[in-house]
Amino acid sequence: MDEPFFHKDLLARLATEARQGRVAQGLMLCGPRGTGKLFLALKYARYLGCDNPTADGETCGRCPSCRWWKALAHPDVHFVFPVVKDSKRKRETCDDYLPQWRQMLGESPYTDLEKWTRRMDASTNVQPLIYARESDALARKLSLKASSETGRRIVLIWLPECLHEACANKLLKLLEEPPRGTVFLMVTQEPERIIPTVRSRVQRIDLPPITTESLAKELVLYTGVDTDQAEEAARKAAGSWPKALEDVTDDEIRKEM
Repeated sequence: MDEPFFHKDLLARLATEARQGRVAQGLMLCGPRGTGKLFLALKYARYLGCDNPTADGETCGRCPSCRWWKALAHPDVHFVFPVVKDSKRKRETCDDYLPQWRQMLGESPYTDLEKWTRRMDASTNVQPLIYARESDALARKLSLKASSETGRRIVLIWLPECLHEACANKLLKLLEEPPRGTVFLMVTQEPERIIPTVRSRVQRIDLPPITTESLAKELVLYTGVDTDQAEEAARKAAGSWPKALEDVTDDEIRKEM
């Protein structure tokens, strides 16, 4: 069973704007940890590439774009995320970590930097960053012709607050004069850490914490716990689905001990 998606209304709004030809070239999704910002970005990116999307923002699941998305290997979708340089294993860019990235997203669209650092098998003492080399690689990718008939490319930047200053300055040039058909989607927990010139080039959308009622309802459906337990976990989660799910899982483990 797929994990629940809590921002259907917002996705439907973005889908309506897209059908009206009002697709922002740069969009920044902001909000607390665990609210599903990355999940929303992934769904919207899939919608933009789908040949036969629905009015509420869902995709057909059958067109070439949707088939590429199932493997998280769409040739016109470029992921940018913090990495830890590993000279020993010759891993320095996002492309070097794509297998781990795809595996993580395939398991759950809810994640954070701590989980991602462990997934990279990197020392927790090293701060993952998005280095200047990444913007150079991105510029080369965007100079190539799009693979799909729509001509649209998506650049999904997860945690742009981790941009190295040199990378942020180079990225700014792409945001100021984006290649035709390119849409930048940023997902951030700390927008104030992003340099102002980058923030000013994108449209900001703030996602609120998930309501306690919504969390409790989905916990019952997703885990099968009783309503009282779900409501207690939802109250303690402060609007975060991963926290609520972790609390329920920990309770079940304690019961079995």
